[in-house]
Amino acid sequence: MAKQKHSRRNKRRKNKGQVREFAASRPSRLNDLAKNQSRGNADLAMKLAGRSLMWQARYLEENNDVVVGLLDRLADKIVGQGISVEPRIRMKNGKPYTSLNEDLKALRSFWAVSPEVTREHSESTAAHLACGTWLRDGEMFNRFIYGGDDLEHVEDLPFSFQMIESELCPMDYNQDSIVQGIKKNKWAKPKSYFFYKDSKLLKRDFLELSFDEIAHLKFTRRINQTRGQSILHAVLKRLRDIDDIETSERYALRMAAAMGAYIKRDPQMRVNETTQQRSYEFRPGMVWDDLKPGEDVGMISTDRPNPNLMQFISGQYRGIGLGTRGSYSDVANHYDGSFSAQRQELVTSWQGTVVLQDKFIRGHEAPKNKFFVNSSVLSGAIRLPRDVDLRTLEWADYGCPVMPWIDPVKEWNGEKIAVEAGFKSRSSVVRGRSHNPNEVYAEIQSEREQAKTDGLCFSSDFGHSAKNMV
Repeated sequence: MAKQKHSRRNKRRKNKGQVREFAASRPSRLNDLAKNQSRGNADLAMKLAGRSLMWQARYLEENNDVVVGLLDRLADKIVGQGISVEPRIRMKNGKPYTSLNEDLKALRSFWAVSPEVTREHSESTAAHLACGTWLRDGEMFNRFIYGGDDLEHVEDLPFSFQMIESELCPMDYNQDSIVQGIKKNKWAKPKSYFFYKDSKLLKRDFLELSFDEIAHLKFTRRINQTRGQSILHAVLKRLRDIDDIETSERYALRMAAAMGAYIKRDPQMRVNETTQQRSYEFRPGMVWDDLKPGEDVGMISTDRPNPNLMQFISGQYRGIGLGTRGSYSDVANHYDGSFSAQRQELVTSWQGTVVLQDKFIRGHEAPKNKFFVNSSVLSGAIRLPRDVDLRTLEWADYGCPVMPWIDPVKEWNGEKIAVEAGFKSRSSVVRGRSHNPNEVYAEIQSEREQAKTDGLCFSSDFGHSAKNMV
């Protein structure tokens, strides 16, 4: 009998423990927010909120200096002055095809001056603009155009690309296999894209473009999400609140700056004296010389500026940086901290930058490079030798902005040790700083030949005595 009571007691304890473990799932005031969560797939959530998120992000970019600075900083870290493309085509024996790579790179340098259909942007400025649009709106499209009688290309190179904003692809166009303006197969792979023919969106007349003509750069958070969402989506409310708070504080400070005063009178003063109207003009160093007995001057006090405002705003900026893969310094433009703290912030935030760089390369630069290479071959601008490995035509290294160095001496010493120990190559070090190894080596060789001609010797030149060094 005692064993049965003991067993029932242990069972009750076990059940109570399980209930406590999942107490967060009990209906309460705190977890009622789960009722407001979007149900269904990601496309349903974007159908309800996608356009609203985009318009809010655009409004803040047009009217909020913090958002302008944050998006510009992110674009600078992702793209910088442009992403360099270094072809890596190989021969059939596996060796790099140096001459073909150099020819293709020279052709791209010529094409990159004005490769966009409007001829208003170089490849680097177009990339920066595309990156900013992607971060703000959550997506953008690139249309690749080969030939065309009505389009002016770069001289003898008959290929260009067109940047398209997201609203030109109708998110409310859904029928059969078309999901939010994108036609898919049964595996959810895009087959074609639909765009408004009228840029003013006045007519529902669509142009269907195949998958091979379009590169869809999008920022997603869920699996099989068809359309992208703004990188600001999680911090929009916080940004609006900060904007309202700062506006209110500025108004309060302006009111406080308009200093006011009043005359306090003794209640025992006679009525005719208390009802007398007088006015004073404020001026520096003024003296109250006509106060009557029983009167005193009272100043309207103010608590502005609020001494706790900056501390509160700083906390909000940290949340904004965390929610956008940025950093507190990117948002607040504030760099007051120790060396180790600044370095840790830089290292931590740069991991998010590397992820965004990879997304941008895969969604924007790699498809554009594929289009460029294939078009160069089709147009005859590049002739392929027989010993080229066709599988490697689209291979390339993409040079992005790298993490800035806080202590260059220590960083360079680390790279030097790695190269001397055989853990890294010289080319990988050069490439890691977004430079082309072949160009760097050519410059070094040219400089050494010029120095030899001029009778100069530097510390980097081996085999020379120290007395000849300059």
